[in-house]
Amino acid sequence: MVFCLIVNLKLFRFFDRLKNGHLFDAHTVKNLDGAGRWWMALWFFESLFYQIGHEFFQTTNAPYLGGGFFEGLTLIFVAWLLKEAQELQEEQALTV
Repeated sequence: MVFCLIVNLKLFRFFDRLKNGHLFDAHTVKNLDGAGRWWMALWFFESLFYQIGHEFFQTTNAPYLGGGFFEGLTLIFVAWLLKEAQELQEEQALTV
């Protein structure tokens, strides 16, 4: 549950900064990248929890194939794209 709260907090901070017009700001990109990394950590620990619960407690639930990994990778990829766009914007500001 703590991981879910951290992911949501990072996403709320990201969208708040977007609302204020800071698209290519370093803090905005950092929040999106952090949300992606925490989401991947959430996926890992959820998978581990379901695997251990299935083996240790001999539960008959279906194997956990829930999302999180690809969503986290997508957020990290978009953050990388924004970081590259930020560097291009800084480069263009220097050449003008």
